[in-house]
Amino acid sequence: MFLRNAVRDPDRSKGRFPLALCLVILVLLAGASVAVYSRHHRRLPPPREKIALGIVTTDNAVLVHIASELGFFSRYGIDLSITEYEVGSHVMDDLEAGILNIAAASEFALVREGFNRKDLLAVASIARSNNIQLIARKDRGIASPADLKGKTIGVLRGTTCEFFLSTFLAFGGILNNEVQIVNIKPSDAASGILSRNIDAAMLWDPYAYRLKTALGKNAMVWDGQGGQDYYVLLISTRPFTDAHPAAVEKLLRALVDAERFTETNPAESKRIIQKHFRYDNAYMARTWAQNSPKVCLTQDLLIHMEDEGRWVKRRGWVYSQGIPNYYALMYLDGLEKVNPDAVSIIH
Repeated sequence: MFLRNAVRDPDRSKGRFPLALCLVILVLLAGASVAVYSRHHRRLPPPREKIALGIVTTDNAVLVHIASELGFFSRYGIDLSITEYEVGSHVMDDLEAGILNIAAASEFALVREGFNRKDLLAVASIARSNNIQLIARKDRGIASPADLKGKTIGVLRGTTCEFFLSTFLAFGGILNNEVQIVNIKPSDAASGILSRNIDAAMLWDPYAYRLKTALGKNAMVWDGQGGQDYYVLLISTRPFTDAHPAAVEKLLRALVDAERFTETNPAESKRIIQKHFRYDNAYMARTWAQNSPKVCLTQDLLIHMEDEGRWVKRRGWVYSQGIPNYYALMYLDGLEKVNPDAVSIIH
């Protein structure tokens, strides 16, 4: 019996070999599949970051348009949707309603909203602009700033234009009660002046340019800013920057690339902006000289915001005991990672 059990069955041995071979092949195939799967998934790009950006329909957000046209946002994995608005207050309304993630508006919008909202943050300045002008009708007896006394001036209330109008009148020795200020949208200013409902208007380009063109030789024009630039800020909310710091950083990298492109390729940059807005050559040359596109956060921005904050307080628009700490409304982390030299705010 022992000898019978010890003798190998040749038929059973033949069946085991193919089975073992199949198992080995299956193991090898499984290992190869795992390796291919791992290599494939290592090569997959990271998920794209979605950002909803609102901007005012002016030509001082040139870096946004250039970065979009040249695909810089896409290069960094940003899926950017851009909505354009007539005025900055509408952009801020949609930011605060959660419709937008980031708003591009003047620093005055943050100055004003900073009295009530502590969760708003300036991510970066993307331009400095000097494109606000006071335009009056000569045939209403206006040849000097002093002639504005007793006249009706149109301006969009609660904007940087109203701040500069107040400063302009003060330097001209004109009290607020010596003029009649009426609230008017920039797009309605030209029709208001041409219909003689108002005598003058404080406007930013391109609305100022259109009004001057319509009035022709009857236009009396002054620089409305007195040499003081205003800033175009990217404004976001603390919840968004806390939840999406990488997205903010990528957005800034795309804009810094656009800034460098603009510096080295001014002619092509002008062509992109001129095509987007359909500007004529004369206006394109004018507006290019009035705007300085640059991604930064500077100490003089803070100083200017504090001046505006004190002005808002004096106007009685808010009930706060003092002005906000605007430094606390600066988001420095993103730009310090992208381009630390562009951050000069003392901190």
